[in-house]
Amino acid sequence: MSKQTNIQRAIQYFQAGNLLKAEEIFRKIWKKSPDSLEAVRYLGLIAYQREDHDSAIRYLKRLIELNPTDAYTYNNLGFLLKSRGLLDEAIEYFKKAIHHNPIFSHALYNLGNALHMRGQLDEAIEYYRKALHLNPKDFEAWNNLGNVFRDKGYLEEAKNSYQKALQINPGFVLAHNNLGTVLHDRGQFEEACKSYQKALDINPKYLPSYNNMGVALREEGRFRDAKMWYEKALAIDPDDPEAHWNMAITSLLEGELEEGWREYEWRLKRKGVTVLERPPSQPRWNGSNAAGRTVLLYAEQGMGDTVHFIRYAPLVAGRGARVIVECQRELLTLVKNVKGVEEVFEKGAELPAFDIWCPLLSLPLLFATKLETIPANVPYLSVQEVRKESWRQRLLGGPSGFRVGLVWAGNPKYRQDRIRSCPLEFLQALSNLDRIVLYSLQKGPSAQQIENPHGGLRIINYMEEANDFEDTAALIANLDLVISVDTAVLHVAGAMGKRTWALLPYTPDWRWMLNRADSPWYPTMRLFRQPKFGDWESVIQNILRELIQEIK
Repeated sequence: MSKQTNIQRAIQYFQAGNLLKAEEIFRKIWKKSPDSLEAVRYLGLIAYQREDHDSAIRYLKRLIELNPTDAYTYNNLGFLLKSRGLLDEAIEYFKKAIHHNPIFSHALYNLGNALHMRGQLDEAIEYYRKALHLNPKDFEAWNNLGNVFRDKGYLEEAKNSYQKALQINPGFVLAHNNLGTVLHDRGQFEEACKSYQKALDINPKYLPSYNNMGVALREEGRFRDAKMWYEKALAIDPDDPEAHWNMAITSLLEGELEEGWREYEWRLKRKGVTVLERPPSQPRWNGSNAAGRTVLLYAEQGMGDTVHFIRYAPLVAGRGARVIVECQRELLTLVKNVKGVEEVFEKGAELPAFDIWCPLLSLPLLFATKLETIPANVPYLSVQEVRKESWRQRLLGGPSGFRVGLVWAGNPKYRQDRIRSCPLEFLQALSNLDRIVLYSLQKGPSAQQIENPHGGLRIINYMEEANDFEDTAALIANLDLVISVDTAVLHVAGAMGKRTWALLPYTPDWRWMLNRADSPWYPTMRLFRQPKFGDWESVIQNILRELIQEIK
C-alpha cells in the first residue's frame, strides 16, 4: 500500500474520531518518512485533541523546521503557548506568522489577545484594529477590543466596540454581558441590567450575567435583590466561586459578619486567585492552639488589606505561635513594628522554616469575628521616633495652620478605582479655607496632577521624599487630620489612631458597611459617604462644613 493511500486511510480514521488508529498509522508513516508534513501535522492535531499539549507543541515546532514559512503553523503554535501562559513565546510566534502573512487577520487577532493578557494595552488595540481592518465582521475581535478599552478606562470606546460586535452577531452572549459591565461602570445600572437580561434570555445558564446582575443591584443599594440573583447562580452551580464571593461581599456590607466570613473563603477558589505564589507543603492553620509553632501570615491582597488585617497578628501570637509575615516591600518596616510579629519578609524572598500558614484575610473567620469583637485597639502601627522627628523638622519650615493630609486617588489598575477615586478639582475648595494647610499624601500616577492644579489648588508635596510607608506614616504622625479616599494610606492613618476622614463612594468596599459615619475597625475614623452614585460634590461640601468647625 502506497504512502499516500496510508495517509488517506489515517485521515479517514481521524475524521471518524478513531484517534488511536489514526495515530498508529501516522506514526508508521513518520518513522519511514521523517519529513512527512502530513504525518507531523496530524500527530500534532491528535496530541492537541488529547490535551497532550507538550507533545502538540513539539510536533508544531518540528513542522516549522520542515516548513519555516508556514504562517498557520506559527499561529497555531502561538495559540498553544498562549493557552499555557507562555506569553513571551506566544507573541514571538504570532509575530512570525504575521511576518510570513501580513494579511493573516486571525494571527493579528491572536497577537492582540496575547498582548492584552500581558498588559500591553496600547499594542493590543493596535493589532485588534489591524485585524478588524482586514475582517470588519469579526465580532469576537470587536468584543475583545472593547475589553481593552474598558481596562484602559475608555468607557465610551468600549461601549461602541461591544455594540459593533452585537450588530454583527445579536446573539453573542459575551458581548451583551460585557456591554452591561461598561454601562455599570458608568453608573447606568438600569441599562446594565437590561444587557445582562438579554444575555440570560439567550443563555439562561450563563453564570457571569447572574453575578453581574447582582453586583449592579448591590451598587444601587438593593441588597436583598442582589442576593436573589446570586442564589439563582448557585441553583445552577452550587460551587460557583463568584456567586459565593458576591454573597460574601453583600453580607459583609450589611454587617452580617458570620455569614460573610464563611462565604469569603470562596475567594480562594476564584479564577486567577492564588493563596500563595509558592504553595507550601506545610498545612494551613485552622485556628487551633499553636503553642511552640511558627505561623506564616501571608499578605494575599493589596497593601490596604495588609494594613487592615495585620491587627490579627497579636491574636495569633496569643495562641502561642511565633508569627512571621510575608508582605509587600513598601510595608516591611511598618509591619515589623506590629506587636506579636517576630520577623517580616518581602514577597518572593526566601523564607525560614515554618510549621503552618494562613492568609491574612482568613483570620477574621478563624477568630469568629463579630461586630462587637472586632480587634480595634489603635494604634497598632507605630513609627520610629527618629523618622517622626525628621519629618517634624521638615514641616517646621512650612506655613503654620491646621495640617491636613490629602489622598484623592487609588491604584488606577484596580477595576473599581474610577468609582473610589475623587477628581482633584472637587478638593480645590479645601485650600481656600483660612488656616488650613494641605499636604499631599498621594503616590502613584495621580500625584502628577498637582503639577498643574485645577483652580489654583494650594498643596504642599513632599511625597517624592517618602521612600516607603513608614515615611508616609511619619509624615501623617505630624499632621492634624488625614482626608483620604479608600486607599492604603487611609488604612495606615486609621491603624495609627490618627484622626481620619474617609471619602467613600455610594456603595463602598465591604469593610465600611452601610449607613454609619463611624468604622468599628478604626475608632478615630469618620466616614463621609456619597448620597448617590458619583456625587463627590456633596461629600466635599460636608467636609468643608466640618473643617470650618475645626478652625473656628
